[in-house]
Amino acid sequence: MLPSTSFRAGVQAATNTRKVATHHHDARSARRAHHGLETPAGGRIPSHWRALLLSVLGILVIAVAVFLGASDFFSSWDGQVASSAPPRGDDPQVLTVRIVGADRSVVQRAWPAELVRSLELPVDRVDIPPPTIPPERPTTRKARFDLSFSLTTSPGTSEEHTVRLPTTSPRGLGLAGLVFLGLLAVRNMVYAGSPIAIQARGAYLPPAQSAPGVPATGSGRNGRKGRNGRSRGGAGKGPPPGKRRRGRGRR
Repeated sequence: MLPSTSFRAGVQAATNTRKVATHHHDARSARRAHHGLETPAGGRIPSHWRALLLSVLGILVIAVAVFLGASDFFSSWDGQVASSAPPRGDDPQVLTVRIVGADRSVVQRAWPAELVRSLELPVDRVDIPPPTIPPERPTTRKARFDLSFSLTTSPGTSEEHTVRLPTTSPRGLGLAGLVFLGLLAVRNMVYAGSPIAIQARGAYLPPAQSAPGVPATGSGRNGRKGRNGRSRGGAGKGPPPGKRRRGRGRR
């Protein structure tokens, strides 16, 4: 084999290999784009994934706001813990305490039942603060935009003790999670028609049919036409013609 012929064959083989590799790469990119991983044009996020991401960000903001509201992030108080409300049940997890401020305003908050029992507060069925509050009652204070509050026991005595307690709780976290999942399901129902779907599916449309009483146009007995446009097989508006009788006619 001549050197020029072998060189030409090598170039042709390299060109074919490059074409095959390019074809495989394009096919792989098309499959990834079909599954929503990337697009053949340059890796842009598909529209349904982009809409889902924006919706999730908006719903997450709402869920965080619900969690902060349930954790008293926007509330504040400063006063004495005067009493507690009667328990709702035999073994409650939380109890409601009444905090009386300097202006005689009452703030009610749900604290862990174990903490309230350790304070040995009197149980009062009415929401009206008592005329006088003993000075040894615990005092509490919380600043706005804070997720903790201070609690001082035996104020003004040698046994005074102050602790910082969080206002967050599993109840607030669970409430935020329920709000997030509920809003996400509603979003999917509106956008895709299902609470677990993220992409709208096309609706099935039946094939077009002729109106009642109108014969089908352009179709013969076997659905084929002749050269002059007339249907083969004798399909007309009426019944097919009868067979011609053989024999001598009547005179």
